[in-house]
Amino acid sequence: MGVLLSFFLSIELEKLFTIVSWPQVLEPSIRIVLKLMMSVVIFLVSAAAVFPIALLVVLCLAVIKRFDDFGTHFKSCITPEGEFNGHLDSYRLRHQKLCTLVDILDRVFMIVIAIVFIADTVMFCIILYNLIYTTMPASYRILNVFWLLMMLLHIVIVSVVGAWLNVSAHSPLRHIYNIRAHGEILSRHLEMSMFISRLTGAGIGLTSGKMFIIDKPSILTVAGMMITYFIVMMEFKQGGDPLPSPCNCTVP
Repeated sequence: MGVLLSFFLSIELEKLFTIVSWPQVLEPSIRIVLKLMMSVVIFLVSAAAVFPIALLVVLCLAVIKRFDDFGTHFKSCITPEGEFNGHLDSYRLRHQKLCTLVDILDRVFMIVIAIVFIADTVMFCIILYNLIYTTMPASYRILNVFWLLMMLLHIVIVSVVGAWLNVSAHSPLRHIYNIRAHGEILSRHLEMSMFISRLTGAGIGLTSGKMFIIDKPSILTVAGMMITYFIVMMEFKQGGDPLPSPCNCTVP
């Protein structure tokens, strides 16, 4: 939406998208047709970029709901005295099936998530550098701010949904410690140990191309990196432009 508004309202962007892409366009009627065609193309490209993220969010929320229901049922089987009224191994196997869904989801979307964290982070740094050090018309600056916010929105959405899934998958751990190890539960210590090992072992959640699991610490790492980059850029800005450019290029 921000691109379309800038495209129709900004004279500079109109010249960039019409005259530069099609120098023969001089008649206003033909320019309107070209602007409408470019608007359709921009809309389709934006939809193609948003669709994988939207699909990931919907599927993650569905799996999170399954984990939350599992956690509620598991907690209801534990009495205030610490007795477990249920079959522990059946709950462990149910949880393992949900973990299998997470693994399938990760295999499908791990490349998309990696692209979000790598490409969007790089674009964030480039756009932020241009906003701080480059002199540009107001319409260009508004467009750069729009894309900067879009990069941040992609990273925030993927990070929050991934961390939420990670927390929901490990939620039974805080309840299983409330089970008293005596009587029948003591005779099934192997089942309990296997369940605890699954919850405390390898992290359960989405990964960024199998490089790291998205959890709360990973969100803090990415946020800290971006904040550090912003602070460094502002420090250099206070010391003067590092790369002054004598070029004063304009679009004809």
